[in-house]
Amino acid sequence: MGDSPVNWNKRLLGAALAAFLGLGSTGFAQDSPTGPKKYFSRKTSFRIPVRIDEQERDSLKELRLFVRTPDGDWVCKDHAGVTQTAFSFHADRDGEYCFCIVTVDKTGKAAPEDPSREEPGLIVVVDTQTPEIDVRPLTVASGQVYLQCRMLDANPDYSSVKIEYQTLDGAWKAMEGLANTPGVVLVPNPSVLDSKVRVHAADKAGNVVEREIDLKLVKTPSSPAGPRAKLPEPGAETAPLPPAPPSAPAVTMPAPLKIIGPSSSTSEKAALLNDSITPAPVMVNATRCRIDFDVDAAPKGIAQVEVWITADNGRSWQMGGVSQDGKSPALAEFPGDGKYGYMFRVKPVRGLCPPPPKSGDSADGWIDVDTTKPVAELLSAGVDEEKDPGQLVITWVAKDANLGAQPISIYYATQPTGPWLLIAERIANTGSHRWEVPKGVGTEVLVRLEVTDKAGNLARCETPSPVQVAAPRPKVRVLNVAPAKD
Repeated sequence: MGDSPVNWNKRLLGAALAAFLGLGSTGFAQDSPTGPKKYFSRKTSFRIPVRIDEQERDSLKELRLFVRTPDGDWVCKDHAGVTQTAFSFHADRDGEYCFCIVTVDKTGKAAPEDPSREEPGLIVVVDTQTPEIDVRPLTVASGQVYLQCRMLDANPDYSSVKIEYQTLDGAWKAMEGLANTPGVVLVPNPSVLDSKVRVHAADKAGNVVEREIDLKLVKTPSSPAGPRAKLPEPGAETAPLPPAPPSAPAVTMPAPLKIIGPSSSTSEKAALLNDSITPAPVMVNATRCRIDFDVDAAPKGIAQVEVWITADNGRSWQMGGVSQDGKSPALAEFPGDGKYGYMFRVKPVRGLCPPPPKSGDSADGWIDVDTTKPVAELLSAGVDEEKDPGQLVITWVAKDANLGAQPISIYYATQPTGPWLLIAERIANTGSHRWEVPKGVGTEVLVRLEVTDKAGNLARCETPSPVQVAAPRPKVRVLNVAPAKD
């Protein structure tokens, strides 16, 4: 055929690349790395088009789709005849997926023979998680104040960040961004720091988050005396941790973000380097948690690491947990649901101990405890007889203080014992969903609604009886009966 296996694979995926370029509105976005093109998707299912020249098709016997999953090797996921125009793929979890189309000619020879030795023809990063965001003020040496947005996400897109403040007449006005430093905006006047701001951000896959933040509740972190417990830096090697007890979910806080713009002055760079942003609250669905940490070494060793907690933004503190040997992890107990700040207190083996936190001290980080399940109710499920008899319309009500952007999943089964099959996964809480009923499902199904909040609390409800999914038989009315004449 005259092409190398790499070129041949790229030609087969050419249509797929073009198709992805036109799918930005459905959750795909193009990245620009060196090497194979990379795309980001908030959808777990998509189609990969295939285009083959008719002249080359005559020499082929079969097409095979090879996939490399986020933590696996290259595997043949599907195969088809040469008339196939597209492969369908479903990702079972978030991560980076590499694709390669292998052709088999009529003599049985595969090209490329070993996909692991070739560049992927296509890379798709599946990301279904909504970003977490937080905002903190930054003051540089000149006295100018900025606001910096921190995104906790695997694939953040800081160019999407927009921060607005509310004017005296109640209107929202966009804040000016810092040149060459996405996510950092100029504070127009000091009164903004005593008001609320509205933040809009998205990741590269198109998952969008919007949040209002009261800046009056935001404080700059302070450093306690003595050795300071800190969270591991990104990429740092740490010793294996013991498994957490079942009742104590692990909470690992990321390192603070430091932003330096290429156009920043020397004094601004120095100020920004010394400034950090406290991560947004980590959400957990248990009052007993395990906090993994790293700690600076003390000359005489560390006897104990205490975790102090506050439920009133630093006005009062109480002991929440401890690591008796001074090693990670520490177990912390929280009184109940709510937002808690925490601070580490490190006790050395010898020497002076730092004092306990006092009123007004700022927290090292924040944890949001939410053990309450969402409120969920299936309102109705029925065939749309008027507009489209082939669609089942499902309506519901779901409420929770910590619902994410896509908390809803819907399933169906043909019998109460299951199996339960997916109708829609991780969709927005719009209150209704239309399902195109596949052929062969039958005439009746049971419908299940699942609502999951940001902390992982799950609420589930089902239709009490089967729902008819086949359009009702049209009624026939007898108007008259009479002898038939020849």
